[in-house]
Amino acid sequence: MYRIVNIEKKSGVVKSISCYCNEKHSEIRYNYMNLVFVRLVKFNKSVDECESFQDKLLFTLCNAHKLDEKPKQLEGELFDRLFEIARISNFNTEELSQYEANRMNMLDYNASMKFARKEGVAIGEAKGIALGEARGEAKGILQTACKMKAKGLNFALIAEITGLSVAEIEALPAPPRSP
Repeated sequence: MYRIVNIEKKSGVVKSISCYCNEKHSEIRYNYMNLVFVRLVKFNKSVDECESFQDKLLFTLCNAHKLDEKPKQLEGELFDRLFEIARISNFNTEELSQYEANRMNMLDYNASMKFARKEGVAIGEAKGIALGEARGEAKGILQTACKMKAKGLNFALIAEITGLSVAEIEALPAPPRSP
């Protein structure tokens, strides 16, 4: 069981409970819990009277559904989102159905694009790996053929071992000679 330790009232609108403690062991306090209760019906400031962020937020919560447009005093992403939610909450049944259908289409499209990107990246990686392996294998065969040519092996034997043609082996550069 817990009991409330500190209650703070602010202007009759906001009540804050900032700490709980254990009833059996009152010395144990839980400062991580903070509850705030707001009585929106008691908030009666106009938008011009709102100076603090808290006042602006309370004004928005009380009045957003009644306003046709967002007041210029309420700037910022949070207020944009709150007014968008208020606009949607005022939809009639037909508008809400249309909004939900459009939203589902948008979510489906975004999910499809995300999947397509992942798929495209996977295909690109696979092609890149295959191309890199093929180039590495070809380079290794050419290096081996050069070394065999430098050792003086018969071109027909080099062609048989490496799969290169005799003309390709003849065209290989001679390795530099050590002094």
